[in-house]
Amino acid sequence: MVKRKRFIAVAGNIGTGKTELVDFLCRRYELKPFFEPNDTNPYLEDFYRDMAGFAFHSQIYFLTHKFRLHRALEREPGTVVQDRTIYEDAEIFARNLRRQKYINQRDWTTYSELYSIISSSLAPPDLMIYLHAPVARSASESRRAGAPWSRISRRSIYGASITSMTNGLPATTSRGGQDRHRQDGLPDRSHRPARSVSADRKVSLAD
Repeated sequence: MVKRKRFIAVAGNIGTGKTELVDFLCRRYELKPFFEPNDTNPYLEDFYRDMAGFAFHSQIYFLTHKFRLHRALEREPGTVVQDRTIYEDAEIFARNLRRQKYINQRDWTTYSELYSIISSSLAPPDLMIYLHAPVARSASESRRAGAPWSRISRRSIYGASITSMTNGLPATTSRGGQDRHRQDGLPDRSHRPARSVSADRKVSLAD
């Protein structure tokens, strides 16, 4: 019996062990990994120096290159696993930059419309594994690793967005986690058939 292809996504704040989990899954199950293109983003240095001036540019870069990665993993014949999807990048990081006013309303409208068009053309993950850690721990881990992203991950907004990204099913962080009406202009993806599981539950790739 031939196993059907699966698309597995790993989500979570900085310092929760996403990359380590992806590496483990790939070694254990011989999966194809896909990682976010941090090292190739030409705006990152300017962004860390002037977040308000380059947040929009940086997020547009991530959006277009995550779209390209997503198309590439859709073409893979076997099961794939991705460290931080296009959905997490838009609905967590870009939205948090907007909330902190690093992206103005005009640019946010443009970004949201582009993300809506792109996301509607993509096949969502079959399984999303959400790794949760307290924000203080994530900030400590990112500082220790020298990751400037700690500057924008002080306030965790995963709890408010993970439900939308995983079709309303519970994830690791649901502390009172009722889904909230979207007020930010991003498309509501609650119709998407993705599933989420707690990080401490066993995940079977055989079925």
